[in-house]
Amino acid sequence: MLVKFFKTEANGNPLGGLNYLLHDNRNATPEVLIGNPDVTRELLLQNEFTRAYTSGVLSFEEKAQDVDFETQMNLCKSFEKTLLAGLKEEQYDCIWIRHTDKKDGRLELNFHIVNKELTTNKRLLVYYDKIDRNRIDTWKSLQNDIYNFSDPSAPDKKRLTAWNNNFRDRREAVKLINEFVLDSYVNNEIKNQNDVVELLKSIPDIEITRITKNSISIKHPDFEKNIRLKGELYERTIKEPETLAAEKERAQREYEENREERIRENKRKLKQLNSSLAKKRYHHFAKFERIDFDNNNSANGIGRLSEREVSREQMARMQKLHSNERKQGLLLDRLASIREQIEQPELEEKPSEKYEQEIKTRLEKVRYESAANQLVIASSVRRIATAIREAIKTLRERTQELEEIIFFKREQRLDESRTTERNELRAEEQHVREVQSSEVLPTDHNKKSAGGGITL
Repeated sequence: MLVKFFKTEANGNPLGGLNYLLHDNRNATPEVLIGNPDVTRELLLQNEFTRAYTSGVLSFEEKAQDVDFETQMNLCKSFEKTLLAGLKEEQYDCIWIRHTDKKDGRLELNFHIVNKELTTNKRLLVYYDKIDRNRIDTWKSLQNDIYNFSDPSAPDKKRLTAWNNNFRDRREAVKLINEFVLDSYVNNEIKNQNDVVELLKSIPDIEITRITKNSISIKHPDFEKNIRLKGELYERTIKEPETLAAEKERAQREYEENREERIRENKRKLKQLNSSLAKKRYHHFAKFERIDFDNNNSANGIGRLSEREVSREQMARMQKLHSNERKQGLLLDRLASIREQIEQPELEEKPSEKYEQEIKTRLEKVRYESAANQLVIASSVRRIATAIREAIKTLRERTQELEEIIFFKREQRLDESRTTERNELRAEEQHVREVQSSEVLPTDHNKKSAGGGITL
């Protein structure tokens, strides 16, 4: 199992990630395990930040049927606890969506988190690679050891070459380069990283841009971004084929023997890292004013609240709905069976305790749907108001731009007028000088003639 975070575009479509994860144009329909897509969607539509969400996947080599449902749920909750350390469930919105549509039936548990702390409406930094990678890798290693999942960090999973995240033409180019280098390795033509660098330089149009301990980056005019070549063949130290096979087998035995020790160490390390992050997040959000859910739940008071307070009230409602959804599970799947039991004649005379409980559950579901509908309506009104404000703002900006253009045009005409006047004045002065010069020249000529020569 590995953990991968998806890239998100700055100022991109806030619903892009959620729509992709829920898109049903797949071999197998996506399944929502935890969370409520409607609540998540409303939160995303209220986005005020450069990036509205953080999303990623727990990707398994194992097939979906080989990992029982309880284990999948435990992994989701454990990952949430690590990634969002220091936060309670009501402070964030996280939805889990299962994919099983890959050709080989591999299991994928996708997570999607809104980048907003719900009790303060402040930005929530879910994951920062340079700081959080070590913590997430520790969690990944721990879960792989506990559940005996296929571990990409295991020695027997290490490959001579790797594909990385290259697709289409880039993937084909990397494939050809890998085959070229691998062929040279098999023929004992390369012994170290320097030999690989020289080999790559012999390929037309290839430029070496970066060399690290574990990789070589190249540039090719057909691709806008550089290509990073990874794998044992691109590392600083390259072993001979026979030596490499023996060392890999020995390393794998040691890796399996140290499993229990690794589990103990990773548990200790993860607890320490999570505790440190939890303290930082607690002190960070403690600085901000928190939403008072109890005093902001009156529908009659919405008209008297400021726009910010209305937004907070809607956030509070969504938070409560989301919390109820997580605690009660998927109520929609239960509604049909409850309706059937209500219609059964034997229950009309004397309902059982189970029947009474199911009626209560149904009533809660009805109230939930009513609140959700109110939420959608309020959100729609707010979006329309926001659109109107944006239109007015745009109109003002364009009016200001037009005024500036008129001002600059007026100044330009004045400058042209001044330039014309100056040119005309210079022309008149030049004409006067020419006239005066023509009157002086004959007199000088007469004086020269009378003197009998040129005076030096």
